[in-house]
Amino acid sequence: TLKRWGFRPPVTVYCSPNCSGAKAAMEVIQNELEAALNTRRSSSRPPSPAKKVSAKASALGLDISTDAPFAVVSGRKVGTHQPPDGGSAGFFILYLSVRTWAGAEGDALAQEVRNARAAGFPIVMIHSTPDNDDGCEFGDLFGTTPNDLIQDGLFRALAIANYPGAFQHVSACLVARALGATDLSSAAIKRSASSSSMPEVHVRRAVP
Repeated sequence: TLKRWGFRPPVTVYCSPNCSGAKAAMEVIQNELEAALNTRRSSSRPPSPAKKVSAKASALGLDISTDAPFAVVSGRKVGTHQPPDGGSAGFFILYLSVRTWAGAEGDALAQEVRNARAAGFPIVMIHSTPDNDDGCEFGDLFGTTPNDLIQDGLFRALAIANYPGAFQHVSACLVARALGATDLSSAAIKRSASSSSMPEVHVRRAVP
């Protein structure tokens, strides 16, 4: 059964113009999630390819921006009296492929990643697997990624594998969950409503 993920409240992700393939990959994921959302759970047929639509105008609630957030530009968090220049994205999509760190764009991307990490801005990494045209083995990235980012622990976080074809929906669901999506299937909504009506129970973790 296809999962029906949606974003409540809506989420905007930043795809850097310096990150080759990031925006295109997110558009595919966006369309995959949109198609599943518009497909009834009772249907046994896979969804037909979705037309590209504006996420802001759709029920999905996922928007893609190429406007860099303040933290990515400056390396600083937005202060109480500091207006947020640039985009209003809540996540930085780092698309990892054979072209990620290449040339001047790769150098500019590396600086954006440094800034985002310095500011504590959330980064979601998506790895293009060898099945994709721009894909690579994950281990190959250790030979192309700037060493200071590796040493600083960039790859300690999980990178979500982006598979094409039949497994694209699985990848899209994993990305959706990483971005905080909610399961909008009727069964999940019923479970949520049922749990909210139950008395709250606090569980304290034992400390040795």
